[in-house]
Amino acid sequence: MMRGLILQAVEMFLDEKIGYMDIVKTVEKCCDAHVQELLLKPSLDEIVHFDQWARDWVSGNVKTAKSREAVAA
Repeated sequence: MMRGLILQAVEMFLDEKIGYMDIVKTVEKCCDAHVQELLLKPSLDEIVHFDQWARDWVSGNVKTAKSREAVAA
């Protein structure tokens, strides 16, 4: 999950859709959203599922405007 999350946030930064400091905010908010679905011993299918879930979460929950408040509340 973390890999997909970080890659998506960095990609959005490189595309100038979010600011550098928004990467940390994005990671924190996504982890908070995921904690309810946390699995201690996920299967490979579950790992792949949550990697995609994290990428989708970032894409859907982060504003694409160039602003310091880019991470949605």
